[in-house]
Amino acid sequence: MDIGEANHDVVLRYQSALGRFVNDFAMMENFLFNLLCVAANIEKDLGKALFSGKRADGLILSIRNCYAVKNINIEPFLKSALSQAQTLNGIRNKVVHYATMGMEDDDDHVWVSNMFRHPDTKSEELHLTPDTLDQMSSDSRVIIAHLCTAEAEIKDPGSCRAITHAMNQQGNRWQFKGIAI
Repeated sequence: MDIGEANHDVVLRYQSALGRFVNDFAMMENFLFNLLCVAANIEKDLGKALFSGKRADGLILSIRNCYAVKNINIEPFLKSALSQAQTLNGIRNKVVHYATMGMEDDDDHVWVSNMFRHPDTKSEELHLTPDTLDQMSSDSRVIIAHLCTAEAEIKDPGSCRAITHAMNQQGNRWQFKGIAI
């Protein structure tokens, strides 16, 4: 069913969930930037000059490189958070840059595709629901908490030992597990 013919309530739920996810993801990118500045031991004003224009994928790579150069162990909770941030970034790029093409007739799945810009052999389509977008929003907010904890631990080593221990014990309890392609 064409998105224009779809159930108005479902379309509004999808668009609202998409807006929340895009906003939460942008906030997460800000916290990736903050962690990079702290890990690199530079003031945020200098960080703005050096890292202006870096997006999530570049920030994540730079954080990992900074930890490696400084020989700092990346705690499992932070590794997991950076990995989930990469996953969300890949989906976000597709959701934001592909067109919303339609909805499934029998449920609230919306599909987005790049079929207008790529040959059939390279076109891709994703099926999303408002609930999927809400899961990605929730994960973005949890990642922010992980990034803040990692930042605090760099500023004052050992200050978050109980929190980092709990986060490491929690494991990979991400709400977003993937979507149909």
